[in-house]
Amino acid sequence: MKEEKARHIALRLYNLISPLKGWVILSIVCMAGYNIFTAAPAYYAKDIVDAIVYGDNPEMKQYFLVGLGPSLFSKHF
Repeated sequence: MKEEKARHIALRLYNLISPLKGWVILSIVCMAGYNIFTAAPAYYAKDIVDAIVYGDNPEMKQYFLVGLGPSLFSKHF
């Protein structure tokens, strides 16, 4: 009985969401992209900080990448 009720609920949810499948997939892709582009500047800055700590001189392209990444994907409202 309990399994049948769970199946019925899942079927009802699928029937509600099925006309909007494209939007659901697009929203999941957008959420994944947002998470990736939010974490990317910290990942690139880590390389610069590590280079400075070890006494190296980071290349200008590393600074450019860290500065350009957030400005391309930030919202200007």
